[in-house]
Amino acid sequence: MDISELEMNECITKIKSQIFPNKKKLSTGYHLTEIPKGNFGEVSKIIEEALELQDAEKQNNAILCLCELSDLYGAFIGYLEAKFPQFKLVDIQKMSEATNRAFESGQRTPRTT
Repeated sequence: MDISELEMNECITKIKSQIFPNKKKLSTGYHLTEIPKGNFGEVSKIIEEALELQDAEKQNNAILCLCELSDLYGAFIGYLEAKFPQFKLVDIQKMSEATNRAFESGQRTPRTT
C-alpha cells in the first residue's frame, strides 16, 4: 500500500499533536522542518531544542548548530530549576565525569547493537 505525501504529513502532524497536546503552533523560522514548541522548564522544551539542533545539522549550518546547543543548554537549566531546584548543572557534570571514568576504566562498557 502506497501512502501519499499528504497522508504522511497528516500522520506526522497527528503524532506531534499527541507528543505536544497543548501546542498547535509549530516552529519553522530558521528550520526546514516544522518543530513543535515546547514549554520552558519541561522535557518538551529539551525535545524542541534537540529537534532544532538536528535540523540545523541537516542544513550543515555550524553557526545555527551552536545557537541550538546554547538553547539546549538553557533548556537543561530551565528543567533543572523547575524539577530539581536543589541541583545545578555542576551536579550533572560530576555525574557525567563519573560515567566517563567508569567507561575509561573498563568497569562499564558501551552496549553494541
